[in-house]
Amino acid sequence: MKNFYYKGIDLYGKKINGYMLATDKMNAEKQLIKNGVIIEKIIQYRNFNKIFKPNNNFELFIKNLSELLSSGLPLTDSLEFIAAGKAGKLIQNEGINIFEDIKNGNSLYASIKKFFPNASNFHLSLITTGENSGKLEKALKLISEMINENRIRRSELISTLTYPLILFVSMLSLLYFILEFALPRMLNVMDLSSNLPFPTTVLIISGNFLPIIIITFFYSILFILVLLVLKNRFVFFQNFIDKILLDIPLIKQIIILSSRRILLQGYTIGLSGGLNLPEVSFLVMNSMSNLQIKKNMQLLINKIEEGQRFSLAIEETKLLNPQQIASLKIADETDRIKENFELIKDQFELKLSMTIKTIVKVIEPIILIFFGAFILLLALGIILPVLNTTSMI
Repeated sequence: MKNFYYKGIDLYGKKINGYMLATDKMNAEKQLIKNGVIIEKIIQYRNFNKIFKPNNNFELFIKNLSELLSSGLPLTDSLEFIAAGKAGKLIQNEGINIFEDIKNGNSLYASIKKFFPNASNFHLSLITTGENSGKLEKALKLISEMINENRIRRSELISTLTYPLILFVSMLSLLYFILEFALPRMLNVMDLSSNLPFPTTVLIISGNFLPIIIITFFYSILFILVLLVLKNRFVFFQNFIDKILLDIPLIKQIIILSSRRILLQGYTIGLSGGLNLPEVSFLVMNSMSNLQIKKNMQLLINKIEEGQRFSLAIEETKLLNPQQIASLKIADETDRIKENFELIKDQFELKLSMTIKTIVKVIEPIILIFFGAFILLLALGIILPVLNTTSMI
């Protein structure tokens, strides 16, 4: 299948544009004409567009469709509502395509997979399970909540890292300006026969190392990017890098916490959506980014299929803490695994959110103190030589 970008006029006389999949340009034109679109422009585009411009309409589409189904509208009426642009123009094109696809006899799962190529296997599995069990409304609501939770956590993480990063770049920029322009010009007109003040000496020494620091910083970023490319292209490198990452204490802790969140969220949503333990375990395994953790999840699946109790099998993945494992063992005996996962996930999310807020509260004053000390050093490094020269006149 090839990817095409199109512009045209829809059944309601409105100008539309979007992306679609087709075997060739002629087939794409036939699909659009069949959907009542008057084509103005259609061109093939490359897959790398999806990497740099991911389809963010999926969340909006699922949220609106879930709400429409919850209000009592049938699936076809809900899709027609979206196709008419009543849920917003951002998802109208997808609504038209999926609405026509459903009318042609395709399942919602197949249509979403076709028109939202970036939808995860986990989400698609929940949709097909919801369709088959008659609980599509619940499945879509769970997916919407899952995406929303991920977006909130991502926003919290970005907001936590943005402030320190801005200050770090500001410090480097200010230091570079002072050392490359201000300080050399000032020292050229001063009598350097006497000893320079300590802050000024520190600035001059820093100036000698600044190019090395900047070059090292950018080469480190380049090296990390190369490793990521190799990791994504070659299994050997992925296995090698993932092993190394799990040997670094701080990074290991971050990976474990991230994987724990994926696991808890995956089992909670999957079991609530009607999937069984092996199915959810398989989807959770494929959601993990670290190859070593994926191998542990595969062992978990094998042990479940061999008949071992779930709480004992998951303990060996080492992704859950002892308290969570103990809670699951009790739930396993009382056949309340699904409810217990919901409780553990909610507790984990609350603790994670509180931890992030605590880190922000601790880091912000430390950064401000450090930045203030840095500004003071720059100010003293420039002012003291001027004062010394003035006192000698």
